[in-house]
Amino acid sequence: MSTVATVSDPLMALNFDEMEATIASLPAYAPEIVHHFAPGVYAREMRAEGGRWLTGKMHKTEHVNIIVGDVIIYNDEDKTERRITGHACFVSKPGKRCAALTIRPTIWTTIHVTNETDLAKLEAALIEPHHNPLLADALAGRMLE
Repeated sequence: MSTVATVSDPLMALNFDEMEATIASLPAYAPEIVHHFAPGVYAREMRAEGGRWLTGKMHKTEHVNIIVGDVIIYNDEDKTERRITGHACFVSKPGKRCAALTIRPTIWTTIHVTNETDLAKLEAALIEPHHNPLLADALAGRMLE
């Protein structure tokens, strides 16, 4: 059984590196990832069960996000929390990091303008490397985009 936090959860009060390290100490969880390609477009769909904390990677480019579900998003840049219930579509700016708590099953899709279809090349082109000094390499497969 997963523990579901509220918007006032103490984890939200930590700085992002501390939050990420705390999330990494939780039992391992890898959401289902589905990749979609169309001419000039790459969409990465993450399907997460409810009651899960996830951390996001920092993107190099602006991209569209589509969320369907029930999730609380913590934004590292301006230290805000936003709950999305139902659906939402918004643009993320480059250089932002976020963490999310899924309250119920949630599908989060990021949409990128690119003709690339090789996943390793996409990672290199779209993701800004970040080193969290509080972590080992424990988050390698546990991050959402």
